[in-house]
Amino acid sequence: MIEAWECEVDWIKDIDPPKEETKTYPHASFYDFETYGDDKKRKEVTPMLTIEIEHVPISVSCAELVLKFVEELERRGKTI
Repeated sequence: MIEAWECEVDWIKDIDPPKEETKTYPHASFYDFETYGDDKKRKEVTPMLTIEIEHVPISVSCAELVLKFVEELERRGKTI
């Protein structure tokens, strides 16, 4: 979680937000990260930015592995 008070970052009003755009690509990548929030890793990155909770990765699932798992479930499901 990143916390900042508007009154402390008044200069941010002068920044234009990025333009929203949508792009289509001929490929895709699927993955799923599992994390936990560690509140003992509080960091004051700058005087105006403090990270209260760090997301610590604990596992990742890749599309290829998930696909193989689902295929195996379907194969076993036909024999049950």
